[in-house]
Amino acid sequence: MALVEGRFERRLALFAATAREVCEPDVAELFIGRAHRIADSLQIGLNIGPKALHLPCRAAMDGVRG
Repeated sequence: MALVEGRFERRLALFAATAREVCEPDVAELFIGRAHRIADSLQIGLNIGPKALHLPCRAAMDGVRG
């Protein structure tokens, strides 16, 4: 199963619904905000999603230098 942007959104929605169900509202929003920041960071690292930097892969850069 490939990690793609849509799957992040689905998991975040499920997490948010669960957090709101089991936590006090202010705590749920804290957890939801943290989850979104983690998801953003993972997507940037995986070079997917709207915040992806779309940098060339390391192998391509090594070929340019060598």
